[in-house]
Amino acid sequence: MTRKRRHRRLRRRRSYPRRRLRLQLTRFLRTNWWPILAFAGMCATATVPVTLVVHGYLLGVAHGAVAMFFVAAVRHLFLVYTGSTRELSGAYGEDNTRDVLRRARRKRHVWNSIDNLEIQSGDVDHLVIAPAGIYAIDSKWHAMNLTDAVLDRDAATACAAARRANLILRSIHLQALEAQPIVVVWGRGQRDLPEAGCVVGGVLILRGSDLRSWLSQRPAGAISQEHATEVVTKLRLFKARVDPTRPPRAN
Repeated sequence: MTRKRRHRRLRRRRSYPRRRLRLQLTRFLRTNWWPILAFAGMCATATVPVTLVVHGYLLGVAHGAVAMFFVAAVRHLFLVYTGSTRELSGAYGEDNTRDVLRRARRKRHVWNSIDNLEIQSGDVDHLVIAPAGIYAIDSKWHAMNLTDAVLDRDAATACAAARRANLILRSIHLQALEAQPIVVVWGRGQRDLPEAGCVVGGVLILRGSDLRSWLSQRPAGAISQEHATEVVTKLRLFKARVDPTRPPRAN
């Protein structure tokens, strides 16, 4: 496989929460296609009186409003029926962290990052290669207040992700490097964290809004840019080679 094709496939691969959402949406549509089709017919019927009265630009606006209402209603029913709000919020959290890391890279606060690095036992949301070291960042979205139980669970999840990251680093002969687990919290729950974050079970938990500032304050010198380029190249090759979304080959 050429490098161009490999990078294209990596860009197309969806994150774990988005794959879960897509799978659940497909199942929801297949199971409830008849009620959804009937609802679409009702929405179409509701536009008939408007079509007879309104013309031109306003008619297009009215049809667009009905279409948006239909899509929003089906989306809301899907989230309530399947309980997929957790996967959706997880995807939002990962997207926000990815945006912060992209800006941090432009400012040279980090050398690079690999998103959605997966093995069979699970995934690492973001493996960040920075001048100060390597961080396995686990993104969380909490709409409710943070409790000790929630923080303990997030810390345990981040430790598991860091262990996966270190297994990957050892498998590509980078034993000298070790990923530090970090939790980045987005949503209303981040208000309960102090500006400098807090440490739970040896894991640093940060507010999403403070991640970029925290990265900019890390001391440099642990990883050079040349070394970071080598690490990123090996990680991308690993990600292209190990794809849990593909079925195993038959013997």
